[in-house]
Amino acid sequence: LLHGVLMELLSSEVQDMLHTMNNYSPLKQRLLLDKKEANWEIVSLLPAIGNQLVSLFENRKEIMIEYHQQKVDLLSIEVELIDIKELMKTYLNMNEAKKYISLKLLTPTSFKSKGQYDIFPETTKIFRSIMLMFDEFNDEHHLFDRDTLHFIENNIKIIDYRLRSTRFHVEGVKIPSFIGEIRLKVNGPPQLVKFVHFLLAYGTYSGIGIKTSLGMGKYLI
Repeated sequence: LLHGVLMELLSSEVQDMLHTMNNYSPLKQRLLLDKKEANWEIVSLLPAIGNQLVSLFENRKEIMIEYHQQKVDLLSIEVELIDIKELMKTYLNMNEAKKYISLKLLTPTSFKSKGQYDIFPETTKIFRSIMLMFDEFNDEHHLFDRDTLHFIENNIKIIDYRLRSTRFHVEGVKIPSFIGEIRLKVNGPPQLVKFVHFLLAYGTYSGIGIKTSLGMGKYLI
């Protein structure tokens, strides 16, 4: 429903661009709930769309969910600008990077291969998803190649997890997925550990797996 709200607000040019993208969408949004409030996080991986989002929301006090004919108040709006080059520099130049990393999956997450849903996290699929998403929207740097992915796969293990299966509802379809926490251990040289930290930091914005534009695949480190 909230994805539909965004599409109604965005210009027809941006809508057309999003509809013609075959692989990945640069527009991500997810609803994060706790006991006191609901946070609607909207991420653009392209500056042009980000600029339009800022102008759309900077003075907006409410949104209209047409499906339910209901207005929803926007209590506060925060804007965060991320410089990818600076983000990369920060993580790749760390003095010391921890080999243990815990991820908290905040929204249902799933992967899909050969027509089947995969409802358990695999390091290969997590990092493949992040690298491909990065490459799709960054012209200057390209991260994905099979040797790099294979090297990551051989040097990272899931050493602990607290997961449960769940379903993500999309227009009457219930997508099998998982939610919870996983703990990773990164072996290998320091530069690999730093590179993994950067990828996971980027993934907190892009999300991982399928349907990230509709709200799936959001995690925090």
